[in-house]
Amino acid sequence: MRMNVLAKVVLGAKKHVDKVVMVDDGSTDATLEIAEALGALVVRHDENRGYGATLRTCFETAREHDPAYIPVFINQTLGKFDQNASQSNFKKFEI
Repeated sequence: MRMNVLAKVVLGAKKHVDKVVMVDDGSTDATLEIAEALGALVVRHDENRGYGATLRTCFETAREHDPAYIPVFINQTLGKFDQNASQSNFKKFEI
């Protein structure tokens, strides 16, 4: 990940949430160190496991925190898919 993008994402997210959680999917650059220096909680995969495994790790980590945030995350994420995908099968839902 380009470091300036990483910094913008972490710092931008911190304006809206108490804690930024990031899954580092086996990166070999300074992603881990930069994200931690910016205050993100980083969960690291030792090797690249792919997008699905990254999402699973993200949800598992979120379960260790306030579960009230999980529906908000899902609805916002799926809402972005609906806006960006012309043939989206994703719909917002309640947990």
